[in-house]
Amino acid sequence: MGWFRRESPEKVVAAIAELGAPAGTAQGIVDALLAAGLTAAEAKIWVFDGDRGYPHNVPWEMGDQVIMLKSGSRSMIEQGKSDVVLEAAESFAAASADERTISRLFWGSLDDVRRLTGCSSERAAVIADIARTIRERVGSDEDVCAVGQTVLPGTEDRRIVDRLLDGEEEAVRDELDRGELNPKALLRDQPLHFTGW
Repeated sequence: MGWFRRESPEKVVAAIAELGAPAGTAQGIVDALLAAGLTAAEAKIWVFDGDRGYPHNVPWEMGDQVIMLKSGSRSMIEQGKSDVVLEAAESFAAASADERTISRLFWGSLDDVRRLTGCSSERAAVIADIARTIRERVGSDEDVCAVGQTVLPGTEDRRIVDRLLDGEEEAVRDELDRGELNPKALLRDQPLHFTGW
């Protein structure tokens, strides 16, 4: 059994600098994430985790079309774009607590979150509550995103995130409260349609 390793802000700053970020930028990223209420361990996840880290929207040209791809903070820093990560961390810190919750648990950028909520603080509050409820029921941050993108029973490809995009957050919250939507059963029994939102 290994010893529990505590993360410190200094260790996270050093790890970001090792990827190639200037020391001041690395410090700024961590300072912004700590100001957003993240712990050092959560800040490390935000930057380094391939599945739960902050996703940056990156345009990619394919012929005459532009497709938006996702790139993690680690990849952005390794590509010499630590300034983009710093700007995202500062925006994350400036966002509402509900927007940060949705971003972290449903794994989306702030632009994605604002598209999901329609830039409405009322909708953001309900959707953040849904994310926290799912988190309570499944027991891990990682599984919240998966539940949100699992195909709902009786549909061909409709997911919770699709319902939220359609403005059905109050119905989703009520179905969770009544037990009609069971996050654990969705994870266990339904296919994952992980195509983003």
